[in-house]
Amino acid sequence: MALEQGKVGTHIAEQMEAIDADYADKEGDFEIGQILTIVEVIGPDGHTDVRMRPAVAGPHGLFGLLKMAELQGMAMLQAEPPQE
Repeated sequence: MALEQGKVGTHIAEQMEAIDADYADKEGDFEIGQILTIVEVIGPDGHTDVRMRPAVAGPHGLFGLLKMAELQGMAMLQAEPPQE
């Protein structure tokens, strides 16, 4: 079974373009730090698995990234206008 990887590649490429745009006019040298990817895999029967692959230094980094993602996600949801 081969999984189509284009969706993940496109998502990561868009993230990198957004990061470049956000930091383009800032002074100094920036670099990508720790990385955490979370992907939902949906089977033909509709069953889903969630896969996580951290590239972090120790559990403090993993849980710190997860907490920051949670906080940013909540802020994004609160900023969205209500749907009618």
